[in-house]
Amino acid sequence: MGIGMRVARWLSVAVVCAGSLLAMLPAGAAVASAKGCTGRNGPGAVNSTCITVQGSGLHVDSVEVAMNSTSPGGPVQLCEVGADLTGTLADHQPFHRHGQSRCSKVGHAYVEFPVNLDLAPQSLLCATTTFEGRTASPACEKIEP
Repeated sequence: MGIGMRVARWLSVAVVCAGSLLAMLPAGAAVASAKGCTGRNGPGAVNSTCITVQGSGLHVDSVEVAMNSTSPGGPVQLCEVGADLTGTLADHQPFHRHGQSRCSKVGHAYVEFPVNLDLAPQSLLCATTTFEGRTASPACEKIEP
């Protein structure tokens, strides 16, 4: 059997296995993610605040709040970026988390927030970053069932 036939056979087995695994997942068990970014001031030529949400439906597992910064010469070092996460819980109480990033030499300073909570439908989950005393406009994701 030539290499082409072995690759084709391997791919067909992989597709069948993947399909079988997906069929075993209960309905609604898929984990979804959403990411949004907004421009901001900063040390680089291009700077942004981003929110990346992991969860399913109204349940949020975790959120990454990040500041990204690049210049024509490459990524910019970012240290002590403040990160705030705000939203509304399912019982309509306000939700807030605060953290501070470690230094990043690759232009991506972030804080990972474990959340593991249900949020209110149609509410906004928003992230802001603060760098050198300046807070950016929020990057937000809408929570939908």
